[in-house]
Amino acid sequence: MRINRKIMLCATVICCLLAFTGIVFASDQYPSKTIRIIVPYAAGGGTDTFGRNIAANLKSQLGVDVIVSNVVGGSGAIGRAEAAKAKADGYTMLMDDKAFISALHMGAGKITYKDMDPVCRLDEVAFALVVNAKSNIKTLKEYLEYAKNNPGAVTIGVSGIGGMAHLNAEAIKLYGNVKLTVVPFEGGAMSRTALAGGHVASIVAQLGEIDSFVKAGDFKILALTSESREKAFPDVPTFKESGVDFSLSQWRGIWVPKGTPVEVVTFLEKAIKKAMDSESFQDLSKKNFTTAKYLNHNGLAKELVKTDGDLKKVVDAAGLNPKK
Repeated sequence: MRINRKIMLCATVICCLLAFTGIVFASDQYPSKTIRIIVPYAAGGGTDTFGRNIAANLKSQLGVDVIVSNVVGGSGAIGRAEAAKAKADGYTMLMDDKAFISALHMGAGKITYKDMDPVCRLDEVAFALVVNAKSNIKTLKEYLEYAKNNPGAVTIGVSGIGGMAHLNAEAIKLYGNVKLTVVPFEGGAMSRTALAGGHVASIVAQLGEIDSFVKAGDFKILALTSESREKAFPDVPTFKESGVDFSLSQWRGIWVPKGTPVEVVTFLEKAIKKAMDSESFQDLSKKNFTTAKYLNHNGLAKELVKTDGDLKKVVDAAGLNPKK
């Protein structure tokens, strides 16, 4: 009996040592195979473009293939679900934007940001309230005053229902305390065409979408929804500077399946930060009027809680929450 106990004790110790050795070995070898970045949107969009830039940079850094998979459908819900159920070993990541948070409040999908572990935030993309340069309205103050005196008369074009352009328009209504008539279009190009043709009084759009129109003298930016002014448009104030206390820019982040070892998360966030410091990423950001706003996994976790509250308030006020 005593011998059996000794044998069992030795076996247990050996198993523990082997397990520990295996963990160390696995950690030392990471990454050793292809890393997959799931983008829950179609190829060619902003998130996809930045995802492919990060993938190329990581491949160069890590010496393994890093691929982007566009898993589309359900307004991003299908891609998120696939990423969430993947093995938590650091070989599957999700690259998404604020829609990951707002979608749940609008009834799109069941996977939430709480079902995955954050790795890092990449950037911030400002939205702009834009009018035709021929408009008599020249400032945000004039825009809001006219809207208050003429409830519902001011039209504001957005690209789609439920996207960040639409939510920014709803935020202008909420925090500006005005009634605007939201006009949804199938894409940003159609909303810009409508503004140029005088079919809507204003639009909400990302800076990269309207830059050429502003420089050509066709459009005028009244205010930005970002926290601070943009270098490309130093004379354009933010909504907060103009007395309307809100900011609702877009940003992109990266997540991994729940339970991914913290050592792997830390490894990835540092590698992604290095990729963001690359010349190619900086050039892409400048071209698309995005500002690098890196946050590590702890910083992103805190930002997610704040963003969740901000977006829920706007979604509820806009009547977009099916549970309300």
